[in-house]
Amino acid sequence: MKKITAIVLVCTFIISLSAACPAPAVAAGPAANVIIVFQSPVTQEDVKYIEGLGGVIKYTYTIIDGIAARLPQAAVDRLRCLQDNPGADPVAGRIKYIENDGIMYALEGNAVAPDRVVAT
Repeated sequence: MKKITAIVLVCTFIISLSAACPAPAVAAGPAANVIIVFQSPVTQEDVKYIEGLGGVIKYTYTIIDGIAARLPQAAVDRLRCLQDNPGADPVAGRIKYIENDGIMYALEGNAVAPDRVVAT
């Protein structure tokens, strides 16, 4: 009886995680450019996982353990959700953080004035 109760509890937990982090519709909806930083160097498994979510790897960084990718927004939302539940998915549990990818500008000295932005 204890085994059946334990199995029911585990199944309920797994179902609650999948309800909290719904599976994304692959390649559907708007896409987002993101930088995904992992807790250790990027592996082929990580790349295949992101591609399996409908992502396109744009760049693999060597200075940080991360990649730049274009993913459907639903996939980004799911990764951020799984990041809070690391036991729910082994690859998503390796993600340290996800940031929106964008253009960075250099400023002269410590100035923050808008006229100091170096145009590219």
